[in-house]
Amino acid sequence: MSQNTKIVVTSLSLAVVLASAVALVVKSGLESRRADIQFRQMVQLPQGAAGNSSISSVASPQPSVRATNQRPAVSSERVQQLGFSLMSTPDPKDRVKIADTFGQIALSGNASSVEPGPQEPKMVDLLQAAYSQERDPSVRRAIVTNASAFNHTAALELINSAAEHDLDESVRRAALEARKARENRLVLAGSTEFPSQTWR
Repeated sequence: MSQNTKIVVTSLSLAVVLASAVALVVKSGLESRRADIQFRQMVQLPQGAAGNSSISSVASPQPSVRATNQRPAVSSERVQQLGFSLMSTPDPKDRVKIADTFGQIALSGNASSVEPGPQEPKMVDLLQAAYSQERDPSVRRAIVTNASAFNHTAALELINSAAEHDLDESVRRAALEARKARENRLVLAGSTEFPSQTWR
């Protein structure tokens, strides 16, 4: 084989390797983009829920979400997907957004109601499971803060447990604020579960 032939073969081999590498990079970018789009679609709120709610608005005694007479339907599958994402998404900022989505879904049906919604037991179970395995304090804060949007008594158990036992002071403080916010919201919605005073 001549020297020129070897150079041509080597050049072709390098071109094939380079083309393969480019194809892999493009494919990886497309898959990443597709996963990002699926994640964003999954955490979108149901119709009628607030799109810009923040953690602080979820904890507020006067929720920013206006309740309608009919609770928005949230499928069991969607709740399960959100729970899985809350426990498996690598970025803590994304987990905080997912915890916020749980709270916004709850508030969209509970702002003027004292009865738990149909998906609340499952949603609160998922929040409890996520809280128990979560290492990032910012995500635990988001979970307990958003638990205040739920009427189910298990949400209060989660909040009380965090207020007493969480190792991070900021999470314990957030849990105390969440408990006050939940009580205020339920009193305003007409609950007789609490004394007539509201927390300041």
